[in-house]
Amino acid sequence: MAKVYETFAALNEEIKAARSQSKSEARAKCQKGFLRSRGVWLITLSDKKGLVPPYNENYYSGKSPTGSDFDQLIQLVEKEYPEVDTISFTGGWDFAENLCEFSDGGYDPWVGEWTVLAWSRHIRYPLEQLIRLHSAFDSMDELVEETDPNYRPSLATNSGRDFTERAELTLIADIYDARQKSRNDERRAYRY
Repeated sequence: MAKVYETFAALNEEIKAARSQSKSEARAKCQKGFLRSRGVWLITLSDKKGLVPPYNENYYSGKSPTGSDFDQLIQLVEKEYPEVDTISFTGGWDFAENLCEFSDGGYDPWVGEWTVLAWSRHIRYPLEQLIRLHSAFDSMDELVEETDPNYRPSLATNSGRDFTERAELTLIADIYDARQKSRNDERRAYRY
């Protein structure tokens, strides 16, 4: 069980980047008009049951959460909610050609969406430690930005390794792919 990002600040930066990328993609689909955020939602998921308690709520309504708040949530989940496998932040965008459409229901919902995995019962360490464990790189930034233009990582996400290792390698591949997409780089992780 581990947080995906070592610090709450790093998690917030990933959320900002995912929201920005999603907004750009939604804007490209819906050029003239207005986008409205659906908020930032904290969700707890079970691999078998889908959405499960304790949370499915707009995380930033009211006070701004802190790293301590998130640590308390993780402790609660680990102790009292064994069916929860992941904690993620998610959100999306609605579109309207004019602002009145948001009031009268004439808007297009979910023209863009994003999700950031924040904690998983299936991984042993935060992302940067997993990269050092499973590759010759020290960080995701190095893996994405400082490699040869023809390089892409090969990750055994489907091989005969144990479940935990496959989950960790899949996490690395998913985040690598999302970062490359946000940079308009065509490279994606090779999964075998």
